[in-house]
Amino acid sequence: MTWPPAPALLARSLPGPSPLGGHLVLVTDDVRSRCLLVQQYRRAWLVPGCCPIHLLRDPLRSPERQPRSRSDRTNPVHRLKGPSSVRRAETWRSIEVQGGFVKATAVVSPDRLWSAREVLARPSPVPAVAGVYGWHFERAPHPALEADRLLYLGIAPRYMANRASTQSLRKRVRNHYRGNAAGSTLRLTLGCLLGLELRRVGSGKRMTFGKAGEAELSAWMAEHARVCWIESSEPWELEKQLISRLDLPLNLDQNNRNPFYGELKRLRADARARARELPVSA
Repeated sequence: MTWPPAPALLARSLPGPSPLGGHLVLVTDDVRSRCLLVQQYRRAWLVPGCCPIHLLRDPLRSPERQPRSRSDRTNPVHRLKGPSSVRRAETWRSIEVQGGFVKATAVVSPDRLWSAREVLARPSPVPAVAGVYGWHFERAPHPALEADRLLYLGIAPRYMANRASTQSLRKRVRNHYRGNAAGSTLRLTLGCLLGLELRRVGSGKRMTFGKAGEAELSAWMAEHARVCWIESSEPWELEKQLISRLDLPLNLDQNNRNPFYGELKRLRADARARARELPVSA
């Protein structure tokens, strides 16, 4: 359930329960009357008492300019109920300082999502810059997953210490929609979840779903997969923060605590094992 903001009470609010911790988060310029604010918000929108509420100072305001009282010290977020308040507040503070909180909301609950037809059009709406992109699915690729939500997060470019990458959001997102499993981790994952047959191709080192399988996967993505993105000069840093805090069942890297991690890893390993037993496809 998403609770809208109470206009008279809040400057800004983020959809809840929050994807960054399973709690409702209120964003406001005024934290001096925070207890009264939360009580009024609960009554106005019938928010159950079992749903913890966090209060976050305006994330668009620099933390250095915010007044620091004796009660909040360096913590711009206040856990209003429950244990480990200081530890949780510091966790949220680290997101706010780097802008990750606002950017997480931009990929979890974006203003709009883009289809394959729109992304592959010329000119493409996807910017040719570095950033983070999120994939939402109107139909889940596996029975254990939910539909109509963010399932996968990716970045462009990857961090490369020795040379500059030519990848951009535009190149990466378009490649996911029209490429193949050898060049797209997302396509490899989706194909395995959908039961497509993985095959060795070319010299035998690359694995794809073959021409027919890749075409079927592209059609499925065009119908059910939607994408959004945010620009970031160092997307790998933002990716690390978001994966550690969001529920992203289709991500494997840095995400071994996710409940779906073991199942996805097994399905991909089984698909590769079967492909090695089959002859190389033309």
